Formats: sequence, C-alpha cells, structure tokens
Amino acid sequence: FGHVGDGTLKTMISKGMVEGLDVSGKGGQGQCEDCIFGKQARRPFDEVVEPETEVLEWVHIDLWGPSQVMSKSGKQYMMTISD
Repeated sequence: FGHVGDGTLKTMISKGMVEGLDVSGKGGQGQCEDCIFGKQARRPFDEVVEPETEVLEWVHIDLWGPSQVMSKSGKQYMMTISD
C-alpha cells in the first residue's frame, strides 16, 4: 500500500512506462500525510493484560452513518457490537 517515490517515478518516465505525468519540479518538497502516519511507531504496553474470560466482560460498539444509501427498511445507520 502507498505510492512510489520521486526517483521511481522519474525512472518510469525515462523508460517510457508512463505518459502525461509531470514531475519536472524538485522531488521531495512535500510530505505525504499517509506516509508519515504509516511510519509512526507506538511504544509497547508496559503491562501484560490478561484476556477476558467472561461473556460481555469487554464489549466494543461502533456506530456508523448516516449512509447515503438506505436499507430496504429505510435505515441509514449501522451499529456493530463485538464481544
């Protein structure tokens, strides 16, 4: 996932692999926000957490919507519940 760097794009252009792509400016001027976030690292957790053993001990709920496309019954929101 992601995209190729400036050097790869210039190589592709020089080998005639792409047409109509303008990379005449200096490469590396901007930074891709997705690339920056993708390279971030998180420190490991300091403590070991035991897994839950009881039903509904840990629940994750997500509400999504409104959807541009309604369901057959006219609903526009979706809720997921994970145990």
